[in-house]
Amino acid sequence: MDIVVRHVNVLPSPPDTINPAISASVGSVVLKALAKRPQDRYVSIHGFANALERAWLESLGQKVIAAAPSASTSEGVFIIYVPSDAEFVARLRRDLELRGISIWREAEEVLPGTAGWEEAQRTAILNADAILYIVSPNVRRFAYVNDGLAIARMYQRPVYPIWIAGTQWIDVVPLSLQYIDAREPTRYEAVVNQIVRVLGGVASGSDEVVLKPEQELELTGQTSTTTPSPSAQAIGEDNKSRLVPGTILAERYQIEKMVALGGIVAVYRAVDIRSSRPYAVKEIIDELQREEERRQAGKRFQFEANLMLNWSHPGIPRAYDFFERGNRHYLVMEWIEGRTLSEILEKEGNVAGVNGARGVPEARARNWAQQLCRVLSYLHRQSPPIVFRALKPSNVMVTDREEVKLVDFDMARIFQAQGTINTNIGYPAPEQVQGRPEPRSDIYALGATLYRVLTHYDIAKNTPNVFTFPSLRTLRPDVSPEFEQVVMKALEPEVEKRWASAEEMERAIVKVLQPSYAPLRGTLQEMERTVLPQQGSTGNQAVSLRNARVLVEIDGKIVGEYVLNKPVVTVGRISSIDVLVPNQRVSRLHAKILWRNGAWILEDADSSNGMIHQGTRVESLVLRDGDRIYLAPTVVLEYKETST
Repeated sequence: MDIVVRHVNVLPSPPDTINPAISASVGSVVLKALAKRPQDRYVSIHGFANALERAWLESLGQKVIAAAPSASTSEGVFIIYVPSDAEFVARLRRDLELRGISIWREAEEVLPGTAGWEEAQRTAILNADAILYIVSPNVRRFAYVNDGLAIARMYQRPVYPIWIAGTQWIDVVPLSLQYIDAREPTRYEAVVNQIVRVLGGVASGSDEVVLKPEQELELTGQTSTTTPSPSAQAIGEDNKSRLVPGTILAERYQIEKMVALGGIVAVYRAVDIRSSRPYAVKEIIDELQREEERRQAGKRFQFEANLMLNWSHPGIPRAYDFFERGNRHYLVMEWIEGRTLSEILEKEGNVAGVNGARGVPEARARNWAQQLCRVLSYLHRQSPPIVFRALKPSNVMVTDREEVKLVDFDMARIFQAQGTINTNIGYPAPEQVQGRPEPRSDIYALGATLYRVLTHYDIAKNTPNVFTFPSLRTLRPDVSPEFEQVVMKALEPEVEKRWASAEEMERAIVKVLQPSYAPLRGTLQEMERTVLPQQGSTGNQAVSLRNARVLVEIDGKIVGEYVLNKPVVTVGRISSIDVLVPNQRVSRLHAKILWRNGAWILEDADSSNGMIHQGTRVESLVLRDGDRIYLAPTVVLEYKETST
């Protein structure tokens, strides 16, 4: 009995007092896991594992670097707030947990604003499912709160501001974020329900507070006097006619024109009558006959639309709102100005091949492919993985800056009757056609899309079946063998023979661009001797050097602009550096920009905070026009290419 009592009440001896080979930091982690009270232990096995790994690395004298967010280690919701709002946050935590939303608490072990808080906050932001940012007038006074918001944006983590006090929006919070207005106490329950809906828990009741998009802030409290047009009121549940210009949906989205139509789906350009902001409104007509099927399809639509509200990636248009009217389902998304790959191929696919083949230059296709790999990688890293299913040239938009966007998530399939014929011949992988899509199905569709834009080839003509493609270089001999191998491997009918992931495919594409690239080390003089053009060269490299520049942005303001005019350009915070970044979070020599194999390459110089690109830490990056790289939470390096 004495042994049982001691086990229940007495803490064990620190492990390092029993075995001196164990460090004190590792020992303290183990002791916390053995705490007698449940609330004193780690919240989850993920928190325990992360703390143990950090302590072990510290015991080896290694610098601990926060990793990129991973769906496998996500754990609950992290709330960023100031002390004066603690009472509201305590109530919110309790009510969210009662509705099935777990709260990330590990960072609370360190007091906000004290030593160690920044690292604890960064760890929580990286691993939490989402971040709630409590907005009140007091947030201006606390730098650590705004640092948390900057870190979340740097790593592209989903952030939801909750506005709880004040008559004017807080200027430190960017208007690009959606927000939930919780300033009216009588609406508290509705606010909690809306947060729960967004985060995927179980809401109670039917009251709802809609997430409000940017630019509406100026109009908070105002109501629209615009009356819905007769055409909007006349559309009945069984009427399959499409919307006409002037129709107003949900008392705010006024239809300007239809921009796409196919089957049960139409896409419109609309304007928010409250903010004058343009949106893309996707309309899906339910063609299901049985009431139970329609009810289940409606639930599935709401589930997938809620998922999209949480996504944050530059290659995916933001989703802002969704609603239903009878048998019509609507999704409101960011309006993208640009052209589809199909439109570009028809107008600019002028590189001639063999047997009538023609397409875009390989370099342009590689650029698109690399961006699409990043988008697919983001989707496939979700938990559970998101399979796009509908990748083809007409569903990929390219902006005037050559930025790629996926514009049609195939939600129409939810409302299609069984036996509906799929007209996307040639793009779905064999297993997808058989009803078993998986992430590598999107890799196949990407291969088919690249094949099309390079050759203008009619995939339906494949023999002996639609999944058998001729060798790419038989139609476009000018395409490099390395890039052909990338495309043809993506098109393997057998799943196991394709690229294992979008990340692996992207790495292969990068190798095509820089086949002999390896990080450069040594003095600046040694590096310049390595990358300078050899005597007798045409001098084309020197011309290219003058065609790019970088902008330094700190706290949202441009503080410097530098032309890349030599083969090795240094980036850091001391005055002798080529690209000066005056911020204490930037290392003295933070990075190098190198001219190599016809491209500018940004390489980390063993900096303290590293480099973050599209939410992921990178050691080196082949720069593309418009790339934005974080050197610290509020410090951005933007790469720009200029015409001669």
